[in-house]
Amino acid sequence: MKTILVATLTVGAVLGILWGIMTHHPQQALAQPNVNDALIITQSSGPVEGFAIPQAEVIFSDTKGNTASTFADKTGKFSVDVSKELPLHNGIIGIRQKINGVTGPAHTFIIGWMMSISKCTATELTVHGKPNTDIQIRIGKETMLIQGKTDNNGYYTTNISNVPVGSDLTVIQMNSGIEFHRSYKLPPVPPKFTVTESTLAGIKGIALPQASLLAYQDTFGYGNAADGTFFIRFPLLNGVQPTLGSKLYFYQKKDNRSGPIQELLVGWSQHVNPVTEVTSDLTGTGTPNTRTRVQTENGQLLGQGASGSNGQYAINIAKQKANTKLQVIQTIAGTDYMSTITVEKNSYTVSPSPFQLGNTAVTGTYSGTNLDTITKVVLLVDGVVVKNGAFNPATKTFQIYAGGLITTLQQKVEVALFHGNTELKRAPVSVTGTYNLSPSPYQLGNTSVTGTYAGTDLTIITKVVLLVDGVIVKNGALNTSAKTFQVYASGLITNLQQKVEVALFSGNTELKRTQVSVGGKYNLIPSPFQLGNTTVSGSYSGTGLEAITKAVLLVDGVVVKNGALDPATQTFQIYAGGLVTSTNQKVEVALFNGTVELKRAPVTVSVKKEYSLTASP
Repeated sequence: MKTILVATLTVGAVLGILWGIMTHHPQQALAQPNVNDALIITQSSGPVEGFAIPQAEVIFSDTKGNTASTFADKTGKFSVDVSKELPLHNGIIGIRQKINGVTGPAHTFIIGWMMSISKCTATELTVHGKPNTDIQIRIGKETMLIQGKTDNNGYYTTNISNVPVGSDLTVIQMNSGIEFHRSYKLPPVPPKFTVTESTLAGIKGIALPQASLLAYQDTFGYGNAADGTFFIRFPLLNGVQPTLGSKLYFYQKKDNRSGPIQELLVGWSQHVNPVTEVTSDLTGTGTPNTRTRVQTENGQLLGQGASGSNGQYAINIAKQKANTKLQVIQTIAGTDYMSTITVEKNSYTVSPSPFQLGNTAVTGTYSGTNLDTITKVVLLVDGVVVKNGAFNPATKTFQIYAGGLITTLQQKVEVALFHGNTELKRAPVSVTGTYNLSPSPYQLGNTSVTGTYAGTDLTIITKVVLLVDGVIVKNGALNTSAKTFQVYASGLITNLQQKVEVALFSGNTELKRTQVSVGGKYNLIPSPFQLGNTTVSGSYSGTGLEAITKAVLLVDGVVVKNGALDPATQTFQIYAGGLVTSTNQKVEVALFNGTVELKRAPVTVSVKKEYSLTASP
């Protein structure tokens, strides 16, 4: 009677081994253990594992007669490290079982031999084993999927279209009197991978993490990274350098299961225009006449369409929040080519120029991404839109007529960019009045800086100040009827080197600033002094001479004597007896207004020459 492999391994229950002759029943096998029943090997390398009669002794031997043994447990399972127990074996091992003093026949197997999964696609499973030999493939432990015979090369293929993912398959084949069981948990079919970049340097994309990307009908492939990214670097591992526009064919493989074969276009490119929170039409340029879709990172479809003959497309999508990542995907010959873009915040800027009361237009510049979205610019006064303006897209400037609309500094003036009725960006306009500030020339020694002022909306002026070297030093008084001002400056302006200014303010806002002309240009000419003389004298001239109150003598930088002025002759004289005693001293004279020095000049000091007269006889 022809024997076939019908025994089914029962693991975890005390059922023993159910393989044997077709006429055998499981109950008979349990009642009358038969050492002639076939042994089962589930792993033939490393530890050799399998099933025998429960609690039978399993004996291994090498070709030199050395033996080693172990006992199967109550389920019939055994395991032994043959290479450790029989270190001198040549790869061929004998195996038999013994129970109740009865030993079964010995069979041999080759260490490492086992049926293999040659190919597993979405629809077919191909296994490789012993040629021209019966083979079974079971689902689980009981359900027969198929049985048949391997071909001359040892291959057997069956349809698995209806086998659920995750099913535990067992491939069973008899070889040299031993039943070999190969377990295979049917994994999911790898999905199609996605291309994110394709250039002459290589092709990048996203696939299954740690899967393999294999060249179709070739012997090389690439490993995917832990995050699923891959890079098919050019030239290829077979030495071929693909050309622009050429096509490659690859498929994914993981856990011995292969995904669909995909065509890859060398040189694909796509440009997606920036997207902001207000974008409702996503635009870009890719491969012409190609189906294109937009989706979120989690695959939610937002919109789809097709590129035109020029490659351009516009796809209507719902407005997305800032920082949302969008995937723009073109599908070419069944392969997705994807660009990722992040939704930007409303990145528009509008910069109005300061507006001066009396001017006729508010002007400024604008910038940002996706400027085509902007449909209008408006002027707002106190929060109300009062006027639409005009754009110049070439220069990114705008202009809004404002005649008669902005009349005081108290108004809140703004400009805003709009897309239809949706406001994109708003910015305040700095409004200033038109003011004139005319300080009178100031002479050193005077007590006040005075002048006049004029302009628009004078009612907002709250104060006038005096600034010395850029620092406010004194507040002044305004005469609103006469439009004049006066700022006390005694002791604040002390020399011509200071920068003196006056400014008008509205609260803390400066309205106008003007520099003050400070007078006091004096000439001081001391006469040469000879040692032994009693006075230093000289002349002076200049503007504002009435401000001069004294002339002084300085020796080595120290004032040593006050002198006398003769305003009529514009001369001075200072007693110097005993004060100037050497030509090595630094001698100077200076003009003062009170304690404020107006002018200083050096005195030339020389030794008096002595002359003698001698008469001849």
